[in-house]
Amino acid sequence: MKHSGLPFQVFIVLMLSAQLLRAQQNGVYSIQSYGAIGDAKTLTTKSIQKAIDECAKNGGGKVIVPPGKYLTGPLFLKSDIIFEVFPGATLIFDDNIETNPIIDG
Repeated sequence: MKHSGLPFQVFIVLMLSAQLLRAQQNGVYSIQSYGAIGDAKTLTTKSIQKAIDECAKNGGGKVIVPPGKYLTGPLFLKSDIIFEVFPGATLIFDDNIETNPIIDG
């Protein structure tokens, strides 16, 4: 299968790259663009943390949590980041010990 004369795999990579660029416009990183699903069932810790880490790596900005119910474990915020939870969005803590890292402290 080809699109615009490009092999399908190249087309997919370009589309995903364009999606991430849109997610990062003006320093705004939507957790949904990193795979977070707001269904209150899917564990989204890695997706949310990836958005936070990418934002920090690029010098900071805003990580947004659109409306939905996001199941997550502990998150590690970084400097120069605004973490904005939109109206209608809820972060639900996953208390499953097997999915949460043990941290000395």
